Amino acid sequence: MAIEQLADAIERGDREGAISCARDLVGRIPPEDLLKSSTEGIKKVGEKFENHEVFLADLILAAQAVYGVAGVLEPYLDREKMKAKALGTVVIGTIEGDVHSVGKDLVAMVLRASGFNVIDLGIDVAAEEFAAAAKEHVAKIAGASALLSTTMLGLREIPRALEKEGIRETVRVMFGGAPVTERFTKATGGDLYAEDAFRAVKVAKKAMGVA
Repeated sequence: MAIEQLADAIERGDREGAISCARDLVGRIPPEDLLKSSTEGIKKVGEKFENHEVFLADLILAAQAVYGVAGVLEPYLDREKMKAKALGTVVIGTIEGDVHSVGKDLVAMVLRASGFNVIDLGIDVAAEEFAAAAKEHVAKIAGASALLSTTMLGLREIPRALEKEGIRETVRVMFGGAPVTERFTKATGGDLYAEDAFRAVKVAKKAMGVA
């Protein structure tokens, strides 16, 4: 079995097939290379999603397949080494007062599958919590979502909280969610806007200066 089959299984969203490939290859190919192949697979799905060639469900299946492979590789990976090689750390959560998590969970899943170290703060997260976590984990991006127009105004508190922590200059702020727009993001002090999970990856990579 070749490593290309692993990327192909990821691209098809075949979780069980990807897991089987990973188990077969892990004794013969460095686990880091297998994980890299997995991220290449989901990258292709993301590109197809952006070009309207596949659906959101396909992107979710591909991300779940990567998660399955990561579970197989976990015992073989040097976590500190992998963390050092990560594209960067992102803290993510749903803004205070908002308990919606599906969109945020998908963004976190795809960011992880694409090589980012993701700290998921969950739902109903205060601006101060975003700032404290960003400082603790030396995050490069603080990503927040809002699914309600009544809670989206809370997003504007995040840049202010980062300023109070003294890290505003080193942390990019990314907003998303159904009622959020790029115009709103800029008007409230945010730096980056992503309307869906794959665009969040592209925006994050561009902000980090990686392809």
